[in-house]
Amino acid sequence: MQQDGTGDRTSRGITYQPSFQKNLRVIAEYTGDDVNVGFDWKLWKHLLIQSSLQNGKYFSGGVCFCINLL
Repeated sequence: MQQDGTGDRTSRGITYQPSFQKNLRVIAEYTGDDVNVGFDWKLWKHLLIQSSLQNGKYFSGGVCFCINLL
């Protein structure tokens, strides 16, 4: 173990995709210091909505238009 407090830290995460809604994913992770939660949800064929909360304080979100190139 290191003296500066940056010893061995364990990270864990889980992703849940409900069987009744295949386009939704709920994500939670523990990074050793922070707990982050979020989700992404594909609406219709090309629209994706994303949202997350980092360390219970910082919100981020976005909308994405997806196009398959191949």
